[in-house]
Amino acid sequence: MALAFNPPSGIGQTILLLLSALAPLVTAHGSIVVPPPRNAIDAHLAPWNSSVPITPSGAAAFDPWCPVPDQNSTLSPAGRLSGANGQACFWFSSGCSIGCPTCDGRTRGPIPNLNCTKPHGSGEMCARKMQVCEDGIKMPTLPREARTVNTGPEDGAPDDWYQYSPWRAPGSAGVR
Repeated sequence: MALAFNPPSGIGQTILLLLSALAPLVTAHGSIVVPPPRNAIDAHLAPWNSSVPITPSGAAAFDPWCPVPDQNSTLSPAGRLSGANGQACFWFSSGCSIGCPTCDGRTRGPIPNLNCTKPHGSGEMCARKMQVCEDGIKMPTLPREARTVNTGPEDGAPDDWYQYSPWRAPGSAGVR
């Protein structure tokens, strides 16, 4: 017996059309909120255990936040947001770099909009490219047109912040 495909009609067809029209507008990263992910282990520590600091314009006061909606948090121009998800939206294999056989477990990577104040090698999290191992490959293998973040700079340029990040050379980092 052959099964026939019945395309949606009426309201189903309208909903399908509307959802297809919205798909190109989705450009984001996300993280699991319930149940809390294993890398939200710092959710009970300051500053993550309170409301997200928001500027009057409605932006996070500084970039490394993974805000989640929280009805008990203080109302801000961005809504009621909490840091209770810890750092769950960050790369979960800390200290992985293209070409390195293992991850160091501590290096986070660059924060492009946070100016550096200490000398290179200080471990400061700021607008600085961070290579984890000396024997790693130096240039990404991912074609520039396949990037989804920091898409403007040429490979290896001073503002190519994520040059050493694992997603720039898939399969070459010691991510486990």
